Amino acid sequence: MLMNQLLTFASCRDYIDECAEKLKQVQRSLRAHQYAEIKRERDEAQFWSAVCVYAQYRRLSSWLISSSKVIMAFTNNICIALLFCRFRRT
Repeated sequence: MLMNQLLTFASCRDYIDECAEKLKQVQRSLRAHQYAEIKRERDEAQFWSAVCVYAQYRRLSSWLISSSKVIMAFTNNICIALLFCRFRRT
């Protein structure tokens, strides 16, 4: 009878050990999946952040180019007007 109880205990213990090992494996797999998902989201956020920065740079540079063209045209008109006034006085 004692031997039978020991064998029953051993089989229960083995079953519990197998389930515990499966649980640990599933937990490890879940952590790895969560880490991979967090890393993917972080990489995606960095990518879109870089895209936004690049777009802002492009908008700013195009604005500066168009503004400098306007400023250059304005200063050219002022210079022409000043030259015209100077030659007109003489």
